Amino acid sequence: MQLNNMIRTLMGGGGGNGGGGGIAVSAERLEDAAPSWEALAAKLDTASTDDERAFRQDLESGRAARACSLASQRLFDLPDGEAPRLTLFRDTAAWCPYCEKVWLVLEEKRVPYEVKKVNMNCYGDKPAWFWAIQPSGGIPVAKLDGQVIRESNDIIMAVEEAFPDRNAAGTPTRLGDPRVRPLLSLERELFSAWFRWLTSSASEGAQRANFEALLRRVDGELAASGGPYFLGADLSLVDCMFAPFLERMAASLPYYKALTLRRNDGWPRIEQWRPSYRHVQSDFYTHIGRCQSVPEAEEFAAEIDGSDGSWSLPLPEDDGSLLQPLQGLGAGADAARREAAERLLHNHEAIGRFAARGLSAPGVPPASQPLCSPPRPLFTAGRGDEQAFRPWRRSCPTRTPRPPRRRCRSWMRCCGTQRTPCSTARATRARRRSRPTRCLAASSHAPLPRASATCATASRCRET
Repeated sequence: MQLNNMIRTLMGGGGGNGGGGGIAVSAERLEDAAPSWEALAAKLDTASTDDERAFRQDLESGRAARACSLASQRLFDLPDGEAPRLTLFRDTAAWCPYCEKVWLVLEEKRVPYEVKKVNMNCYGDKPAWFWAIQPSGGIPVAKLDGQVIRESNDIIMAVEEAFPDRNAAGTPTRLGDPRVRPLLSLERELFSAWFRWLTSSASEGAQRANFEALLRRVDGELAASGGPYFLGADLSLVDCMFAPFLERMAASLPYYKALTLRRNDGWPRIEQWRPSYRHVQSDFYTHIGRCQSVPEAEEFAAEIDGSDGSWSLPLPEDDGSLLQPLQGLGAGADAARREAAERLLHNHEAIGRFAARGLSAPGVPPASQPLCSPPRPLFTAGRGDEQAFRPWRRSCPTRTPRPPRRRCRSWMRCCGTQRTPCSTARATRARRRSRPTRCLAASSHAPLPRASATCATASRCRET
């Protein structure tokens, strides 16, 4: 009956016939042979360990043994009744690498903190209260002793100043080490080469060669330190800076550029380098969009998306050929299955809605990945117990056609259905015409003639 109830809820319930032709589906004629959620929960409880049963309680208390993206607070050794001095505002999906490096520093230094989650732009709108404290909308943001800090590196420096005596696994910053600054410069150089190559199809061979050369430099720095970390035996700020972006590189480069970072003999120490971020790291199958792919990457993309059948049950064993090693979390296969079952059972209502998303209209804002949400509903449903499903047509009579909308030429948001720019847009455009063009890369910021496109100190010039 559980499946029947879900279908009735999705269809809107009620009696009668939805009409409209197509395939008539009755919830009464569907046989639900699946066990109930309660039966599945009881089965999991029998198989779980004491620590696994206490997971939700430990999560709520803020004193769980390890980091978890679901936590709303992490108290560590903070006395009962005392509130953390720091609040971290990070992304709901636990994917943002800038949030992740701050998160990793807090975990390694065992700084008590609370968590408030906001959407990244690609996942939905940010709440009004967040815009009030961060006008740009960027994350992460932190509030330390009432002071709002809006940049990830500034947050890390403020944490080091406020909690200098918290040294869990070594000293996470060690700013006095002469190797820190060159290594941080190398991290930014590697990031820039990765992102430039990932989002461009120009000079494909040269960009690949440049990136691989930088990877060999990173591998060489790990060898020179004696390991396992960039500064030797202790985790440092350098590791916290490298970890989130190397993780994104390892996920995105096979998908778009057919280059693997893991299990690659060209840079073996990057694979051996294991900072203790394994419970903070993002899902390997989450990567950025709007990138330029090469034909050689199609096989990797098919494996990651599962379109080649690689996601079919039973999942393959790790024989050394998987893109993501399965032993990364240090848990056995049975423990991993129980953890997956617990997450499914706890969140089954939201998962059910997501699985049925094909019955609804496209979301707003639209998903940037095609596997997240279908471009249009697969079916429409009327009211009634016995529903009539019709394949979606753009001429569906139940839809109210929208008037044509034209984008304002001033690159501002279109004002309704006006066919000419609104008065505000015209005024904005007039002001822009009257401004001199300035080169942001020039140290003097001297005005440049309108006809000038570049200057000697800038590779690109744009208006201010």
